[in-house]
Amino acid sequence: MMNAFVVTEFPADVTFAVHFALREGRGKYHLALILGTPDYPNIDAANRHLLWEGEASLRAPSVVHEQPLQITTRFLAPGQFRIEIYANGEQVALRRLSILKTR
Repeated sequence: MMNAFVVTEFPADVTFAVHFALREGRGKYHLALILGTPDYPNIDAANRHLLWEGEASLRAPSVVHEQPLQITTRFLAPGQFRIEIYANGEQVALRRLSILKTR
């Protein structure tokens, strides 16, 4: 599966959807959706941008928390980015996102 957007000029404001399910847990979770820039593996704070924060509570491992999100963010240049989801500071999902330039 390819996750990519093609834009004609930069900077570009891009809107996209993210849907994730948190499962097999118990307790309260602080959730964060992070955009990682193409400078990976240099993962200092300057290369990571918070896109969304939220909370979830799972009463039992059989409970599933589903979260649909609409995200708009500005990309300054083309590249390979990472969409990362964290629960209580631990990365629980990663998906690559390509931003491409066309003429």
